Amino acid sequence: MRYLVIPLIGYCLGSLPTAYLAVRWKLHQDIRLLGSGNVGALNCFLVTGSKILGLIVLFVDVAKGVVALLIVRSLFGGDFWDAVICSLAAVGGHNYSAWIGFRGGRGLATSTGAFLLLGWPLLILWAVLWLISFWRTRDILLGNGWATLLTPILLIVAPGSVVHAVFPESAQAADLVLFVAMMSSLVLARHVRPVVEILRERRRVQAS
Repeated sequence: MRYLVIPLIGYCLGSLPTAYLAVRWKLHQDIRLLGSGNVGALNCFLVTGSKILGLIVLFVDVAKGVVALLIVRSLFGGDFWDAVICSLAAVGGHNYSAWIGFRGGRGLATSTGAFLLLGWPLLILWAVLWLISFWRTRDILLGNGWATLLTPILLIVAPGSVVHAVFPESAQAADLVLFVAMMSSLVLARHVRPVVEILRERRRVQAS
């Protein structure tokens, strides 16, 4: 029963379409038809022009990952794989919300909420990789993609002691790396299409 309840908690909280509701309230329009069409904080800010609204959406999306884990921990304890299932379900709910036709965001904010509890130093590593990637590409989405791709790769090649230092949970290093790889895959899946479009456009501009 717990393995039915845990993903249900994660998905239900994660599927709250924060950016969709915010834009619907502010502009009376569908965010899926505006800007990039992404149901996330950045697109909310870009289409509404409101930094405050964008920050509110960002905060709530991060909080979804935190609150889902806290609820599961309060109900079932601190088992590592319970947290993994809940976190993946929350990000899956954010990315593919049943409330808006299984559309959603790209999962970065909600996964950030999960990692705040499961291993916050990982966020520093990701941020450093993002800054380097953004400096090289000058594009937010490409920075997101490269940082998310490289983070699990660095953990794979890192010694087990380093992995345990990043994650305070009581689990094997291989389990920790597997979790990060699965979470990164969920996030990357929502970046593939826009990244491909950006690269095609850059190639077209260079060829012209």
